[in-house]
Amino acid sequence: ASTPAPVVQETPKPSLSTTVEDKCFAIAIEDCSADECCNENCSILNPDPDCPTEPEDPSAPRCESITSDFENGDEGWTSIGDAIDDPQYEADGGNPGGAIYVEDIADGRAWYFVAPIKYHGNFLGSYGKQLKWDLRVEPKIDPQDFITWTPLVVLGDSSGSFISFSTTDGPSRDSEWTSLSVNIDAAAGWRLGESGSGAAATETDIQSILGDLAVLRIRGEFIGNFKYDKGYMDNVVLET
Repeated sequence: ASTPAPVVQETPKPSLSTTVEDKCFAIAIEDCSADECCNENCSILNPDPDCPTEPEDPSAPRCESITSDFENGDEGWTSIGDAIDDPQYEADGGNPGGAIYVEDIADGRAWYFVAPIKYHGNFLGSYGKQLKWDLRVEPKIDPQDFITWTPLVVLGDSSGSFISFSTTDGPSRDSEWTSLSVNIDAAAGWRLGESGSGAAATETDIQSILGDLAVLRIRGEFIGNFKYDKGYMDNVVLET
């Protein structure tokens, strides 16, 4: 009689569990393609610079601060207003390392840096925290040209509602790097709308925007009177 073939016990592949940690572990082992498995939650175990940055469930509250240090590029930031073009990347122009910059058309409007999609989603955890960034403006700012008439920061949701924050503070007038921050709460002085002149935003107003954050703009222009300027930004942090 022939000898029966030995039974081989196959090691089962890990299943994609409901927990983020188990799913990421399974994905790392299976080595699936980037478009199937790369996302923000799995980025530590399966890093890929081309991975999309959205979490698996965009409506889920974000639990980690979102940052942009511009060490490897512009990270998808764009611009709005009287900018010559979208932000340009400078590998050694940051504070330290890389940074992005925008040049001004100088047509009397103001331009803003516009955050990429990784700053979109449920950021209710950011209430009571801070938005922080570093900024530098060229050339030196003449005090009589310093812009204060337009908000420093604008936040908006997907329905078209906005809140804005205005201040007379800003970057160094001497073209040096300045660390700026804004408290995200009702006591900070946020206003309804994009202009900075609306009614005071309540805790409910701010949380409504944060729960469906779809717009984050940071002003990079600080020289008015139809004069040219160039704004650099680095080290953006939206705390949660």
